[in-house]
This record gives sequence, structure tokens and C-alpha cells, in this order.
Amino acid sequence: MSNLEQKKFPIGQFQQPEHISDTDISDYIKVIEDFPKRIKLVIADWSDEQLDTPYREGGWTVR
Repeated sequence: MSNLEQKKFPIGQFQQPEHISDTDISDYIKVIEDFPKRIKLVIADWSDEQLDTPYREGGWTVR
């Protein structure tokens, strides 16, 4: 995997599961619900410079 590909897919490309249960769906929804709170805690003390730094050239920033 190239360096750019690694930055684009740091945990690898999506692999669709064969089966998704109701429990899986509930778990996925909980992760999505909790994400904004978790990210706010992580970046609470970041400087403006950190908030404005793109994750890769031409990529988005946290802000």
C-alpha cells in the first residue's frame, strides 16, 4: 500500500460483512451516537494550529 493509500485508508478499506444481525446494527448506531462526544473530548485542548492541520495534503481538517 502506498503512503497516500495508507493515509486515505489508515485502518484498511471497507470489508462488507456477509451477515449483519440486529445486534450489530444496534452496536453500529451506538458507535455513531457516541462519536461526536468522544471526538470533542479528544480535541478539547487542541490549539488552532492543530485544528487547522490537514490529515494529508489536500485533505480535510478537524475544524
